[in-house]
Amino acid sequence: MKKAFWIYLSCWILSLALFNVIVFVTPSQFNGLSKYDTLFWISYAIITLFYIIVFLCAYLTFMAKSLKKIFYNVALIKVSITALASVFVISCICMSIIPIPEWIGIILCSIAVVANIILIAKTLLATEAISAIDNKIEVQTHYIRNLTAKAQILMSESRAESLKEILNKVYEAIRFSDPISSENLRDVENQISDAFDNFEKAVLSNEENLAKEISENLLSLLTKRNILCKASK
Repeated sequence: MKKAFWIYLSCWILSLALFNVIVFVTPSQFNGLSKYDTLFWISYAIITLFYIIVFLCAYLTFMAKSLKKIFYNVALIKVSITALASVFVISCICMSIIPIPEWIGIILCSIAVVANIILIAKTLLATEAISAIDNKIEVQTHYIRNLTAKAQILMSESRAESLKEILNKVYEAIRFSDPISSENLRDVENQISDAFDNFEKAVLSNEENLAKEISENLLSLLTKRNILCKASK
């Protein structure tokens, strides 16, 4: 995504440069009124500030470590650009050579700045909260996903036709188990892991009777885990 960031940065620089060209090339006086008053410089500083905010939001998005994080932060870019647009309109009105009382212009600009910064902050907090929840879920589902992958690999590695049915039964039991783990399930999950390791050894050694015996215990433990999962919700 670094390439995309550099493309975005180029557009950002061109946009900022165009804004400055228009601001400083347009006539500085009209009907004896100068546009370079206090309100002009306040408005100019606000627009420049939001250009910087847009850049920072884009940097946070494109430089994220994962595609999922980038996806979450896309909303941040949209909100920051919308904020820049709204501030841009209000500030340009204040910067124009129109006899607007300075205090009215300052109040309008202040409202625009505070409202948009709050909106950007809320969006940032929301994306961080969603990302944290997603990471938590990923950690909670890691156990079953990992065990499912191991069961699937074991099915492909086994050459004993007589064990295919029991292997598939164990795989399906793991695959359709409740994916969410918790601290309350640690003991039973440790027992399941130990049972699966023993089951794997028996399968790879073609010890059919032992594999079937262990599978029964393994299936029983998976059932127990599902019951505990339901009880804890």
